[in-house]
Amino acid sequence: MNLRRLTILVLIAAALALLTVFLNRPESATGQGQLLLPELAGKLNDIDRLVVTAAGNKRLATLVKGPERWIVEDADGYPANVGRIRRNLIELAEARIVETKTAKPEFYDRLGVQDVSEDSAGGIRLDI
Repeated sequence: MNLRRLTILVLIAAALALLTVFLNRPESATGQGQLLLPELAGKLNDIDRLVVTAAGNKRLATLVKGPERWIVEDADGYPANVGRIRRNLIELAEARIVETKTAKPEFYDRLGVQDVSEDSAGGIRLDI
């Protein structure tokens, strides 16, 4: 076999290998890279109440935007950290979907995202 034929065969094999890899790659996850809450950024200045709830529907805090400042309603109007509230809301508005994990509720506990009405819930819920 001469060098020219060998080169052609190697190029054909490489092209077939690339085609196989391209055709067998998984489809991108739905929403991957998109904003998690696309409408939130436009409504940040309208938010006037945040409720943080933990496992067993235990309310951790209710933050309310008063005429002069944010307060912790559950702590007799103690002043809330407005810088932290603002920073967290901006980060939430900028959050992007990295990867879809599951749509099966039976796996939510493994990811710590089961409903906070369950006593064993691992996460918290933020109502805006």
